[in-house]
Amino acid sequence: MHVQRPRGLVDAHAVVEPRAQRRLDLGAVAPEGAHLAATVSDGDDGGTIVALEAEGLLPDRGYAAHAHVKPCGPTGADAGPHFQNTPDPAARPDHPSTDPAYANPENEVWLDLHTDAAGDGHAETEVPFAFEENRSPRSLVVHEAETTDTHAGHAGTAGGRAACITLPTS
Repeated sequence: MHVQRPRGLVDAHAVVEPRAQRRLDLGAVAPEGAHLAATVSDGDDGGTIVALEAEGLLPDRGYAAHAHVKPCGPTGADAGPHFQNTPDPAARPDHPSTDPAYANPENEVWLDLHTDAAGDGHAETEVPFAFEENRSPRSLVVHEAETTDTHAGHAGTAGGRAACITLPTS
């Protein structure tokens, strides 16, 4: 799916391909006019491959991106917490998981995107689990931080939400 933010509109829904919707929460790290595209495919041994393409972000910069449980919405918070294959039983809506036993790249979908001199980049990861029809991530969120924290109490955190792309449900 390829999405594009219409020029001149601030925080408006983009015209997108079927069943995909994206909203950019504009900020210094996700300039107006940036484009995101995502693909999800079957991986080896029952896993899942998730890829993210970006155009027009800041040049020569890293971005941490994660799969989230809800679709994109008017605010970054609308995408909800990170999708976890095995949910952290201690996590609550007002306190997402930061336990490295659950908030890690084997149990969540983490992508490390790095842009080139033009602000374009590609990131891909394969996770060791399949997305279920009735339980799968609904969005990919590009965060402000260049990398994802991994230490206890901060595991899985990567700063504010700069951009979001809604994933199809099937």
